[in-house]
This record gives sequence, C-alpha cells and structure tokens, in this order.
Amino acid sequence: LEEFRSSTKVWVCTVTCLFGLLVLLRTTVRGASAVAGERDRDTWVSLVCTPLTVREILNGKWYGCVLGQKDAFLLLGVVWGIGVATLSVNLVSIALTAGALVVYMNVFAALGLSASATARNSRVAIGKSVPLALLLVGGYWFFLSCCCAGFGISGGSGMGEALGYGVAFVAGATPAVVLGGLPALDTEWFRDLGTHGSSFFVSAVTGWVVGLAGWTALALYWREQAHDGFAQEANRLHELPGTRPRLTRREPRGADRPDRWGDPGPT
Repeated sequence: LEEFRSSTKVWVCTVTCLFGLLVLLRTTVRGASAVAGERDRDTWVSLVCTPLTVREILNGKWYGCVLGQKDAFLLLGVVWGIGVATLSVNLVSIALTAGALVVYMNVFAALGLSASATARNSRVAIGKSVPLALLLVGGYWFFLSCCCAGFGISGGSGMGEALGYGVAFVAGATPAVVLGGLPALDTEWFRDLGTHGSSFFVSAVTGWVVGLAGWTALALYWREQAHDGFAQEANRLHELPGTRPRLTRREPRGADRPDRWGDPGPT
C-alpha cells in the first residue's frame, strides 16, 4: 500500500507540473491573441468604438484568458481528487498548489495582453510573449546552472553552502518547481524534515512567498503596460494616467433660455 501511495504521489506531481506549465503557456498564447486577434478578424474598429473603457475591455480579455483554461483545471481537479482519495497527497498542499497556479495564470495572462496591445497581429504578439514565458516558467535555470557550476568549482565549502541556500530560494520562486514539488508535501515529509535539511526548506519557503509577491507585482506592471499601449493604439489618450479627462459635449451657451424671437408673445 505504501508503494502504491508513493507511486501515486509521483504521478500526481508529474501531471501537475506538466499540465500546469501547459496551462500557463496556453494562457500566454490566448492573451497574446486577445487584442491582436481583433486586427486579424478586422473587428478592431468595432472594439475601440464601444462605450467601454480601456480598463473594462482589458478586464474582459483577462477573464477570458483565465476562465478559458477551465478544461485543463477540470482535468487537474480529477488528478488531485484521485491523489487525495487514495491518501497519497495532502489536501492542504493541493490547495496551495491551486492558489499558486492561479497567481501564475494571472501573470502570464498579463504578459500576453501586454504583448498583444501594441502588436500588428497575433503572430507578432505570440512571438514576443511565448519565448519570455518559456524563460520565466523555468528556462532561466539553464543559465543559472552554468553560473552555479562556475561558482561551485571556484569556491570552497562555504561558497557551496551559500550557493545551496540561493538555489533553494530561487527554486521556491520557480513555477515549474513549485507546481511539481508542492503537491509532494505531506505530514510524513515534514516528519523527516530534520534529516533532510530544514534550513534549505526554510530558504525555499521564503523564496516561494517572496516569489508570489514578485509575480503579483509583475502582473500589475504588465497590466498597466497593456492598458497604456491599448489606449495609445485606440487613440484614447484621455484614459492614460496623468492626462486631462476628455470634456463632455456641452450645449451651446444660452440654449436653455427661451427664444424671444420665436415667441412673439401676446399682441
């Protein structure tokens, strides 16, 4: 039974990591084609002529990017349900994994919208956003591994320990590592934490918390970039921050006064 639970835990972690990364890439592609696709379908003019504000338009696009992944979330829910039902994974760790995935989806949707707001078409937006998304989900570990190998060769034992803390911190902020490792945390793992190096785990948890805050700040930045770019492309400069609001149309002076020439009055 323990062997079955262990293999099921590995299966849940693997599927969560792979499908989680697929969801993030799908969210990026959908965001990249959300605004630029209006130009491809020749509906850009109809979109910018609506009475909706730029913020309302982009919020609707963002909801479409996130809620459009409900089929993948349903599949992940089935996988997580099997893991919880067989007592292979902890329900708390699954809830934390789902919350982290939602935060990451917000970031990558904002990335796609930021690239799509000023792109000529969907292909240009996808070409700008997808490579950056691949780098952010964990592709930067290729460059970090080269740097860590150099420091490990040149440094001593003290450098190696400091490097281990740094690697644990960065791993806690990496979406691929979080999605693949967070479901594996359970009471048995915490019971054996003292023999596996609790200090490195604390460094990883710190990286996870700081990483979530950093990802949230990055999402807000990209959403503002998308807003400013869309406002400039749609010639809605009055919606940019720091600009004067557009004046509403007023009636000519004296329009509310009675026309004395048209009403001769009593004769």
